[in-house]
Amino acid sequence: METRELLSPRGVPVATYVRAERDGLPYVHQLVPRPGVTPDAVARAATEHLAGLLVDTELPGLRESLEAAGAQVRHSSELMQVALSGAEGADPGVEPPHPSPRVPDGVTIRRFGGTVPPELGAVSVAAYPPGHPDHGAQDAAAALALLRPLVEGGPGWSRRDAARLAVRDADGQAVGAAIIADFTGKPPRGGPHLAQLFRLPGDDLRGLGAALLDAALDAARRDGCATVGLQVNADNPARRLYLSRGFAPLALSVALQMPGAGRDPAVVSPHRPTEP
Repeated sequence: METRELLSPRGVPVATYVRAERDGLPYVHQLVPRPGVTPDAVARAATEHLAGLLVDTELPGLRESLEAAGAQVRHSSELMQVALSGAEGADPGVEPPHPSPRVPDGVTIRRFGGTVPPELGAVSVAAYPPGHPDHGAQDAAAALALLRPLVEGGPGWSRRDAARLAVRDADGQAVGAAIIADFTGKPPRGGPHLAQLFRLPGDDLRGLGAALLDAALDAARRDGCATVGLQVNADNPARRLYLSRGFAPLALSVALQMPGAGRDPAVVSPHRPTEP
């Protein structure tokens, strides 16, 4: 991921953003006006240079200007964070009580072991069908390609020993996962993040998502994480689970589709660290 500058039609820098990817497609992350630049000026530059791209921002005034310029809201997501009591360097605090979930019969939660089982791609596709707020990859191979950097390390992510896999005892087949990895940058937008939490649909696996989340958070605590962040779609019912585990909302981010044909022409800002 690269931090870039958005230029006005006259070539003057009006905003910064992070060039990233979502589901294998380019998008503009954390679009922020430069000091003294109006949201309308940023919207005009975005219409010129970011045509067709997905743009996200946490600034309500900038969202309004982008919409006035023809951008359409695609989805909104919430940045959340939990402090892990007992972790080295964590602030003392009491996490809200919650019932300890039972792992479904015939299922074991364990470490990944550094690699992603090939069948986990199909599990991810089944967990996020069309109509789900987080529906993304269309096939198992694409889903697997998105999961591997989170577990093995890759662009924007560093692996951490806090990823947990659920497998059936009978055949060892993966049926769910909770992956905490280090996202580029500093907390709360960077650092340890819950990057994935999903399970194979079915009543026989009810409660497995909560059990996976608790196992991953416990692993992150023992791995020295003081906090864990996440980004959740505002319409995702999993938000209730995160609140029950002590995750607190920090910011709302809105993704908008810019009008026009997609381009990717922005200027890379030299010597500036990437902090999504």
